[in-house]
Amino acid sequence: GHFFPALSVMEKLKQKGCDVLYVGAENGIEFKLKDVIDTDSLFVNVKGIRGKGLFEAMKNSFLMSKAITEVLSH
Repeated sequence: GHFFPALSVMEKLKQKGCDVLYVGAENGIEFKLKDVIDTDSLFVNVKGIRGKGLFEAMKNSFLMSKAITEVLSH
């Protein structure tokens, strides 16, 4: 799992005075548990690329680049 370790890292960073933005997937566990995220958060539309057919990989690569643009403009 990645969600709960990420929350721990996020909390330590906040204790050290860092600004934290949690970025997660709209269709992931992080969106379902968004109420336990104690910082600003942004949820983007991304899907897996690895292990997909060529068309799905290309489509999901486009979603990833769109999500990166969204995060950088936040």
